[in-house]
Amino acid sequence: MNNYKIYHRPKVTSTRPVKKTAYLRKFSVNYQKIVLMFLVIGIGATIWNLLFKSDYFSIKNYQISGTKEFVNENDLKTQIQSNTLNKNLALLKISQLEQLLENSFKGAKDITIKKDYPNSLNIVVYERVPLAVVYNNEAFLIDESGYVLGLVDPDQTELPKIKYEEDLVIGQHINPKMIPLYLDLVNSLGEKEISVS
Repeated sequence: MNNYKIYHRPKVTSTRPVKKTAYLRKFSVNYQKIVLMFLVIGIGATIWNLLFKSDYFSIKNYQISGTKEFVNENDLKTQIQSNTLNKNLALLKISQLEQLLENSFKGAKDITIKKDYPNSLNIVVYERVPLAVVYNNEAFLIDESGYVLGLVDPDQTELPKIKYEEDLVIGQHINPKMIPLYLDLVNSLGEKEISVS
């Protein structure tokens, strides 16, 4: 038996670099761009569906706090629900809703709304605080800005009482200069221990 090994050299057809690798590199870069493009489109479509098509961000829950005497919680909740129920929380314009509620509920000095994702609103009502009783034929509670809150029995409160000659209407302001002037006078006289009614 013959133990000869035959080795042969590979056949070289060209000494120039192979263009095939450059083509593969170019194809690989284009392939990566295509994959990245489809990935971005897929993520965009998912976000679009979450925001506009699904009910994941639809408003369903409301947390209301701060309602006491001058803002009815049930009326407030009804007003909020009629303007927001099943609307998309991410697209809700809070400032417009706050303005609408403040115009509807004059007994609130301020209303603050915060989004609580994925589907809730937190509403905090800061009610007006009665500061004095203003009377002509009837007695009314007013706050520091002169806003007339409602009727009151003057004997059931220890708030300062102010005689007012003009008509009083619940939900409107009286002369705003009158209240601070009167209260400054009452405070000054109180420091000197002089009684005023």
